[in-house]
Parts: sequence; structure tokens; C-alpha cells
Amino acid sequence: MSQQIVIHSVYPEVAEFYKKIGLYYEPRSLDRTKVHFDALSKDRPVKKRIDQLYRYKGGAKQQEYIYYNEQWEGIDHVGNRLNWGWIVGRVDIPYAHFQWVEETHSQEATEIEGYNTKYEIPFNEENMNKIKHEIHDGTRYYVTDGDRIYGGLITEEIFNTWPFEDIVYYIKTGVKPGTQIVTPDTAEEVKRVQEEKQRLEAEKKKLEDEKKKR
Repeated sequence: MSQQIVIHSVYPEVAEFYKKIGLYYEPRSLDRTKVHFDALSKDRPVKKRIDQLYRYKGGAKQQEYIYYNEQWEGIDHVGNRLNWGWIVGRVDIPYAHFQWVEETHSQEATEIEGYNTKYEIPFNEENMNKIKHEIHDGTRYYVTDGDRIYGGLITEEIFNTWPFEDIVYYIKTGVKPGTQIVTPDTAEEVKRVQEEKQRLEAEKKKLEDEKKKR
């Protein structure tokens, strides 16, 4: 009789929460595909790249963080390509609903009540240097306040050096801080950015709807 494999969350904070709280964790597709990827790519090189990089500013202290879409590439024992990807630096940590158990005079977790989003990587030069080897020519850059995502005109230099507010202003207006003229080329870029923003907002709404169904 084969032993059943216990699959934990790929996010250590989530795995620790379920271990501590005593509730059953239903593995998600992300967790299952990671186990599959690890098994097939075992003892072989894995290449990682960042396709989307986000700079977030928010919270009570208006601190800045980064998170990113990291793609893993490997091969199996016969040379077939393997792919897996996840979000690094941002994790939705669950919190539980409790009930009082009179027999033990203690509280007991009954179900997951909701999630708190945690940002883990402060935006600074040191942390940017740690990931620069994964950034490539096709990496796309975004800034977000948690409610809206802005992108389309952001280069690596702008992402790394401009103040957060200046980037948002630039995306919204097509005007670089300190200038007043919008060229035809820039106006066209602004139109493209607006379309990109609408697409991102639609994706965000879809993710929120899926989260509500959990």
C-alpha cells in the first residue's frame, strides 16, 4: 500500500499557520504543481527569471515593498522542458474563526474566516541587487498602491530611481515630473497605458472574485 504524500503550502507562513492552528490544509494547484516540478527536475539545474516586478506602497506607514512573478525552468530526466511559477514577496495569510469549547475551556479553530496580505521584501538597493540576476530584457515593471496597478511606461531606471508618486503621476498624465508638454508620441503611449490599466484592473477583479469563492 503506497504512502499518501502530504502536500503543504509553498508559502512557509501559510504552512506554519495550518500546522499551528490544527486545521486541514487543502493543497492548491500551485502546491501540487510545485511538488511535481521538484520531483521531475530533481538533481538538475533550475533557471529562474522575473517576468513582472511590482513596487508597492501602502499600509499605515506608507512603506514600500517589492514583489514579483518568478518563473522556474528546468528539464526532466529525458530532456523535456518543465515550467512552474509563483508570486514572491506577497502572500495572503489566513486567519481563523474560533469557537469556545466548554469541555476543555479553550478556543478551537473551526474554519478560515479571511486573509491578510503581507508584503515581505522592502524596496531598497540591497534587495534589488539580490534579484537583478533574474531580471531580463522582457521583464515588465509596475507600481501599485494595493487598489490600482500602474504600468506601461515604466523602465528599469524609472522603477529603481523615481519616487513612487512621480511614477504614478507620469503614468496617469504621460508627463514627466517637472515638464508640462505632452508630445504626440507620449499621448499615444498614455492611451496604450490606459488600456493596459483596464486589463490589469479586470485581472485584479477576477482574482478578488476567485478569493471570495475560497
